[in-house]
Amino acid sequence: MKFQCACGAKYSLDVAPGMPPVTFVCPGCGQDYSAFVNDLICQELGEPAAPPATQPPPPAAPAPAGGLRISRGHAPAPAQEQAPASKYCPKHRTELATGQCPVCHTPTCPKCRETFGEYCSAFCKNKVEGHSMTAPAFAGSRYMKEKEFQRKAGRIGGSAAFLIVAGLVFWIWYAWIGSVPSTKFSVRFDAISHSGNSWINGDQIVFMHGGTLARYNWQTKQKIWSVDLVNTQEVDNILKQEDEERADEAKHGHDTSGGIQLYSYRQKYARIGLEQALSLKGSGKNIWIAKDDTLTHYDWDTGNAQQQVMVTNGLEQLAQHGNELLALGRGNDGAQTVMHVSLDDGQMSTEEFAGAKAPAVVAQNTVRA
Repeated sequence: MKFQCACGAKYSLDVAPGMPPVTFVCPGCGQDYSAFVNDLICQELGEPAAPPATQPPPPAAPAPAGGLRISRGHAPAPAQEQAPASKYCPKHRTELATGQCPVCHTPTCPKCRETFGEYCSAFCKNKVEGHSMTAPAFAGSRYMKEKEFQRKAGRIGGSAAFLIVAGLVFWIWYAWIGSVPSTKFSVRFDAISHSGNSWINGDQIVFMHGGTLARYNWQTKQKIWSVDLVNTQEVDNILKQEDEERADEAKHGHDTSGGIQLYSYRQKYARIGLEQALSLKGSGKNIWIAKDDTLTHYDWDTGNAQQQVMVTNGLEQLAQHGNELLALGRGNDGAQTVMHVSLDDGQMSTEEFAGAKAPAVVAQNTVRA
């Protein structure tokens, strides 16, 4: 059988059934643990605990001579004076005892409590826990301090690991997904455009691509309507005019051989010129196309041209300010004018300015559509 003294010393004892009681005094601390060791032996062997040894009664005093005897009883034995308890811990002899072990009642000091809690040794603590009991934890013990430190270190390490993983995941998402532009709406055209503009109104997008004006639902990718602003007849008219000019030059003796091009190229550049003359203006549900000295208002629901506004004396500059278009021109007397055209109904009003004030008014109110 192995056991440990309250002072920390470990001992081994051979036990056998029927062995006589033993006397055990710890050489380290000098405490007599005979009764405690005998109880452990009985528990180990499964034998009943030995009854405490009793002192035999003192012999009776001899009777006095003669026939008369007086019985005075036994004089009480003088009480043994108990040794005063030491105020120092038996294990740490320089430390004052501040408590006692709940098992063996050995005085304990703060150093004992740091190591074993409320107990004087691991032996007493294991004895309590071995009987399915929970030993009370002392917050100031070394074990509890280390356990609390490990708990805090685990929480800090777990939080740091979580932040590192979250940061890595966010970086991967931003690098590969968040910062990469994604296509929300696209329309494929057969020809390259040399002019265009667009704006979004809710889930609707209005755009001009070259000579095509269209309105789409950009979320469902569904076309609402599409209008061709440049047609084949206009291209043919330009080519016909160029042929007439070239014939007139040849009639007057001019060399026109250097200007001869393939018909397909002439069609292409004629269409590009017509597309570049177009400009999309407006906002919300107001759609206007500016071309030369004409402003055309297109219906939001059908895409049909519903109103035309002629700007006299041409357009030197066209700008959008809020809910109206500003057209810069000149009056009959040569004075500069600013024409205001409402985007809602096409109503016009003209302001006339002297000097160079009109271009400044238009420039200050210019908003790119």
